[in-house]
Amino acid sequence: MKEDLRLSGAEHMSVEDDCLYLPFEYLAVCQKYNIVSARSLVSFLYAFPTAMINTLNISKEELEQFTHTVVETLRGHIPDAALERREPIVRTYGAANPTPRYDDVFVEGVAWLDNLAKD
Repeated sequence: MKEDLRLSGAEHMSVEDDCLYLPFEYLAVCQKYNIVSARSLVSFLYAFPTAMINTLNISKEELEQFTHTVVETLRGHIPDAALERREPIVRTYGAANPTPRYDDVFVEGVAWLDNLAKD
């Protein structure tokens, strides 16, 4: 099965015998960032678009076109879940702020200790 998709200029991309064939300049970027699979390429395009833009010296619109072309080329060859853009997981670190109830308990405890000391 061969699917050639036209990119800007004379660049072509195709899928043949479960291999993704990329234009040379994109292949060089994959080698630079140690991208060794189609899933890794899609993940990289979603996670680090600025790295690709800066390395290839292309516009954001050109990268979006390339990303769309890669995803559509790979559709049917790898699971659709791997082709979907996901929102990053929001993680929080550190201690949580004390709740007002904690403050109330602390104040009541101090008041109880003060009363105990007076007795």
